[in-house]
Amino acid sequence: MQNKYIYIDESGDTGYTKKSTKYFILTAVMVDDPFILRRIAKSVHRGKRDKKKANILHAHSETNQTKNKLIMSLKKSEISCIVAMFKKTKIENVDIYFYVLEKIAQHIKSFKISELVIAKRDTRRTYNQRIISMFKFYGINIVFSEMCSEKALQIADFYSWCIFTYLEYENPDYFLKLSDSIIII
Repeated sequence: MQNKYIYIDESGDTGYTKKSTKYFILTAVMVDDPFILRRIAKSVHRGKRDKKKANILHAHSETNQTKNKLIMSLKKSEISCIVAMFKKTKIENVDIYFYVLEKIAQHIKSFKISELVIAKRDTRRTYNQRIISMFKFYGINIVFSEMCSEKALQIADFYSWCIFTYLEYENPDYFLKLSDSIIII
């Protein structure tokens, strides 16, 4: 079994107010060679006309042209994506982020993982330690990183955005183009 490199990003929020999203999802993008993801992110960013953001692709703010170029590059690559989601309907006393992250950990625990990188989301040390401990329970070591320093997370962000727009806003345009590489758990 080939070593896997996994990059996790989220979409949606963890709140329960009237303005909160209906869904919270975590997307784990898996690849045998992390340079594939980094190369795609760099190549697509290099081709952008508007490069205001410091060398970062962020799906919700990209043009349709950039999104389509990214999809074309992703379809040519050997990338798989695992999605865990939480529909926020009746359950309110759950740490959604931790719950969904554990669903992913349970799913990937049997893979031979070289590196698992999670988009840095929370700066509370005790919360991050709890996440590290949960993954260690499954025999997985993790690293927290910023999107600007780990380009592969930008690809995870894009997948996450595609799936979220499909679920939350019933817009399947981008999701359908990538659906053959997506597994929803």
